[in-house]
Amino acid sequence: LRAKLGDRVEQGQTLVVISSPDLSGAIQNYRHAVADEVLARKQLDRSKVLFEHGSIAKKDLEAAEDMEDKAEVDLGTTAAQVRMMGGDVDRPTPLIELKAPISGTIVQQGVTMAAGVKSPDNAPNLFTIADLSRVWVLCDVYENDLARVRVGEAASVRLNAYADREFHGRVANISPLLDSATRTAKLRVELDNPQGIMRMGMFATVDLV
Repeated sequence: LRAKLGDRVEQGQTLVVISSPDLSGAIQNYRHAVADEVLARKQLDRSKVLFEHGSIAKKDLEAAEDMEDKAEVDLGTTAAQVRMMGGDVDRPTPLIELKAPISGTIVQQGVTMAAGVKSPDNAPNLFTIADLSRVWVLCDVYENDLARVRVGEAASVRLNAYADREFHGRVANISPLLDSATRTAKLRVELDNPQGIMRMGMFATVDLV
């Protein structure tokens, strides 16, 4: 692991290095395909020279051309398998460096040191990265107050952790669904978080202007 929950990471930064036995096998197949293609190309070059001097029949030249074509197909197929698994044919190694696709903060971590990693279709995300420079505040608005709320209206936010400070944002979304138990709808306020003091899970009070 090169990063952990709560870390600030930059785009392109390595988060974790994974050792892949499947990638190792794909690299081995690719190397065999490279060797076979080199041999097939040499045999074809030799066959062309012999054919020009009348030493072999045309069918022998065609057989050598067929072997070279098949070797090129195998080379391309094995190279694609290596790339599909996250490898690089120019740097054949069974180690995969998983890099951050964006800059932000790691808000969820689904992998630990020396743990096994499965394919994405049956395993949780290894990391979840969020850009916390702009955040959402989710509010519950009672059914009786919904008629007075509009998207785009200004909102002031006070956090329990910073009771003496007031933050300003705007209503970005009002959920069309109503919670039948609490008779409330979710309202989303978006606002800037330049200093990063607003954290996930904080409690807040919102005043709609």
